[in-house]
Amino acid sequence: MAQRPTPSLALFPLRVAWSVDLPEVRSGASYWADRAFIPLTGDRLASYDLRTGAKVWEVPAPTSAPPVADGVSVYLVDGTALEAYDFGTGDRRWQLPLDAVPATTISARAGWLFVSLDTGILAAHRAADGARLWQCDLGAVAQTAPTVDGDQVFVPTRDGRVVSLAVQDGARRWERRLGGAPQQIRVVGTRLYVGSADNYFYSLDASTGVVHWRWRTGGDIVGGPAVDEDRVYFVSLDNMVRGLDGRSGAQRWRQTLSSRPNRGPILAAGVVLVPGVSGAAQGFLAVDGKPAGDLGVTGSLAGPLHVVEPPMVPLPLVVRVTRSLTGTRLSAQRRDVEPALAPIAPLPNVTPVVPVATPGEGNANSGHRDD
Repeated sequence: MAQRPTPSLALFPLRVAWSVDLPEVRSGASYWADRAFIPLTGDRLASYDLRTGAKVWEVPAPTSAPPVADGVSVYLVDGTALEAYDFGTGDRRWQLPLDAVPATTISARAGWLFVSLDTGILAAHRAADGARLWQCDLGAVAQTAPTVDGDQVFVPTRDGRVVSLAVQDGARRWERRLGGAPQQIRVVGTRLYVGSADNYFYSLDASTGVVHWRWRTGGDIVGGPAVDEDRVYFVSLDNMVRGLDGRSGAQRWRQTLSSRPNRGPILAAGVVLVPGVSGAAQGFLAVDGKPAGDLGVTGSLAGPLHVVEPPMVPLPLVVRVTRSLTGTRLSAQRRDVEPALAPIAPLPNVTPVVPVATPGEGNANSGHRDD
């Protein structure tokens, strides 16, 4: 396999690009490209431009779960009510009642909404107006939000299955039972990657559910994986982050984490970032797993890490919302391109320079007398 190129400008060291103080955050922030959507106290929803930190809009919007955006609308769940707000203005577009409380966050993709209810039903809605198009009884409650890829929607269930359904009509394509409850699913090409509560990380065939390989860890898998063109990266409760070959499952590297992970990793400029329960995040080079740098502790995370990539910004921005004793803050960090300042010190082994007299120059008593 050809060696992957290393990014020309590394992600670290980071400096704060901008920072915004927030009121208390209710149910966790979410992101879409260069925008953040943050539920605030007082039943308010605020949108921020992540390039500058400027607030775009703020509207009344009660919610009991993190918002979900698709670039056209922002979708909120409040109990058994599902609402859509305009992405650009915050104006409410539609509202509809649900048959039960959602068990996970909703999924929005290509004009579709998928809502996993606590009754074990998966309902598909049209994003434009909320109309329900079909529903399917999964036989168990969903473990995490569905993952949509192409013409399939994949649902991890609490009884240890991955269920594949057709997007158009909900027809069951296949299901695969794992040894424990699956976590968030990631699909890349023909491969489906998922970790499980049985301490295994799996690669399945996305069209058939056949297991290509599995990798055993020393603890349950946390969250979903990060994937690039060659490898898949995931974390587990044995406090390890691993990089595996995406096709063969061979381990390319692993590193021990300094704190317990609470979410899956993300990729930014060739670096695997792993958030911890403390609010800090460790970075590892994707190519070989060597430590790349850290995001320091500024408080507990109130939502996932997010990266705004070029060309939306000149350099990648790492965004997070944190809570601390001093308040809640939305901040972004980018690569520090300024040279480090160093104190000026005398040069070693300095040889003093003694002036040499030139012809015609003498002391004060030497002169010239005319006879």
